[in-house]
Amino acid sequence: TTYHFRAMAHNSQGWSYGSDLTFTTNSAGAATVVTNAATNVNSTGATLNGNLTATGGENADIRGFDYGTTEAYGSNVTESGSFGTGTFSAVIGSLTPGVEYHFRAKVHNSNGWAYGSDTTFTTDVVLPTVSTSAASSVLATDATLNGNITDTGGENSDIRGFQYGLTTGYGSNTTESGSYNTGSFGLTVSGLTPDTTYHFRAMSHNSAGWAYGSDLTFTTDPLLAPTVTTADATGEASAEPAEESS
Repeated sequence: TTYHFRAMAHNSQGWSYGSDLTFTTNSAGAATVVTNAATNVNSTGATLNGNLTATGGENADIRGFDYGTTEAYGSNVTESGSFGTGTFSAVIGSLTPGVEYHFRAKVHNSNGWAYGSDTTFTTDVVLPTVSTSAASSVLATDATLNGNITDTGGENSDIRGFQYGLTTGYGSNTTESGSYNTGSFGLTVSGLTPDTTYHFRAMSHNSAGWAYGSDLTFTTDPLLAPTVTTADATGEASAEPAEESS
């Protein structure tokens, strides 16, 4: 902006003035923006927050955020207008559960872009997704139960296994502990009753809790009688005739 000015002085005779001169202020300086903590974080979304603390002499015409899984970001959300100092926010979605995200606030005026510091948040973990597969190697008193973790929910499972029993109340289970990503798994159960129908379902656990597959059934084989065959008799007949009784 161009400004006019003149010098002036006063004594008992009154005021006197210098000639008019002008100067023009520089174009806008860099704005100052702060990145505030994310809020309303859930498994697939969050609210990003920032604060335009100084305009640099000219209202910002764009404000928003960069975000992504690294400090290279890769995604952004912005709005255009005329923005003075103050807080602002933006809601983002389609995020992956259980993942750390980086973000920073940013504003723009005729001097260019100004950025806040890098800040992070981590989306919530959700239950894994597990399916029950058909039992295999079914015999009279044991069987192999099968399942598949199809989605971890953002965190590897720490327990996986099966519930099984004569009804959908189950009553028995078999599990293993570790760190389990997606993929199929199987566990063998023993001590079953021959010729009996069993219910079972796969299950998987992470910090969000337990997830269960659908109920399936299998029937153990009947306990068969042993198979025996009769072989020809062996041995030699005596060469001496039997004594006659007197």
